[in-house]
Amino acid sequence: MQVLVDGGEFRDADARNRSITEFIANVKLLRVLPVGTSEYRSVAARIRMLGPGLEAAGLFEVVKPRDPEVATLLSG
Repeated sequence: MQVLVDGGEFRDADARNRSITEFIANVKLLRVLPVGTSEYRSVAARIRMLGPGLEAAGLFEVVKPRDPEVATLLSG
């Protein structure tokens, strides 16, 4: 059995099929941006915004962020 999600609602949260790819790309970008810049803050905000949907989809039940900064962003 497989679950295919192509937009819409999944476990009561927005889980578009591109959310995981977007999350990973933003985490990689955050690593190279100077801390405190407006671009850094914007990317960090996007990571925080994606977190609840990815959590609701169950991503963090099977993988955990290794980057402490990302883990902090996601925790609150």
